[in-house]
Amino acid sequence: EVARVTKNGDALISENVGARFTGRAKALVKQAKSNDTYYFDDIKVKCPGDKVTRRISGLIFKIK
Repeated sequence: EVARVTKNGDALISENVGARFTGRAKALVKQAKSNDTYYFDDIKVKCPGDKVTRRISGLIFKIK
């Protein structure tokens, strides 16, 4: 899940499935502007050698 919060507080949220951004999630990332905040949540990873996926903590990015 990716969420873009603009500097005026509007939130746009999109679900993404897979290892690459697609569709609306990709569009949200491309719209990044100064003072936007991006939240990435419900992240699943699978490292080389792992047999199952696992969840990691969410990530937050503030665009300068």
